[in-house]
Amino acid sequence: MGSVRINGGSTDYIYYVPDPSGNVTVCWWQRMLVDTNTFTCFAWLGNFINTYAIYVGTDGSGTLLQIWQEAAQRGSSGTNLVVGLWYHCAIVYNTVGSSAFTLYVNGRIDITGTLGTTGVTSGRITFGNDQYNEGYNGLITSVKVWNAKLLRHEIVREMWSKEPVRRRDLWQWSPLPAHGYLADRSGLGRGPYIINGTITTDPTSAPDFEWYDPRFAAYSDVLQQYPRKHRRAPSAMAGDEGALWYQLVEMA
Repeated sequence: MGSVRINGGSTDYIYYVPDPSGNVTVCWWQRMLVDTNTFTCFAWLGNFINTYAIYVGTDGSGTLLQIWQEAAQRGSSGTNLVVGLWYHCAIVYNTVGSSAFTLYVNGRIDITGTLGTTGVTSGRITFGNDQYNEGYNGLITSVKVWNAKLLRHEIVREMWSKEPVRRRDLWQWSPLPAHGYLADRSGLGRGPYIINGTITTDPTSAPDFEWYDPRFAAYSDVLQQYPRKHRRAPSAMAGDEGALWYQLVEMA
C-alpha cells in the first residue's frame, strides 16, 4: 500500500466538498518529507477563503504542531514533528462557535482548546495547503471523516485500520494509496474531490505497521491476531512500540 505525495508548491493540494456540519471528526496519516522552516498547513477544515476554517499545521519553525482559527492560535502547541516519520492525526470538533476541540496524535491527546465565537464556516476539507499558500511537502494516506465526535478508543481503532471501523455517521473515506484513489470510497457518494497543482504517488511508502482486519471489534481480538513476538517497532513511525501497543492493552 502506497500513499499520495503533495509536493509543497503554493498551488499543490487536494480538497473534498461538501464538508459536514455539527459534530465532526477528521483523521489521516501523514509523513512530512521536507521541513519548510515556516508555517506549514496539513489540513484546512472549512471555507478556503476566510479565517473561520481550522488550520492544522505547524508554527513558523515548520515542525511544531499548532491549531489556528479566526486568526488566532487555539490551545497550546503540540508535538514537535520529526521529518520522515509517520504520524496519525485526528481532530474532533463542532462547527458551532466557542466549541471545544481535541487534536490526537498517534492516539494520544496532543492539543485541546476552544474555537472562536464565529465557529467554522462550511466549505470543504483541504489537505496540503491553506489560503496563505503555506504548502505541505510530504505524504498523506487513509483520510476518514465522520459527522460525529469519535471517542479516543474509537480513534485508536481507526489508527490501526486502513478501512473505517466505525461505519455509523461515516461521512467520507478516501484510502489514498495512490494518485488514482483520491475519490470517496465510503459508498455514500461524497465528492467531488479536486486536485490542484502537482499531486503524485509514492507506491512504496505507507505507515509501517500491521493493518488489522476492521471486522475485529475488540482489542483483545487484535492482540490475539498479532502475538507480541510478531509485533515490531515501526521503522518509520513516531512513538515507541510499547506506548502504542499499551493503548490497545488498556482498552482491551
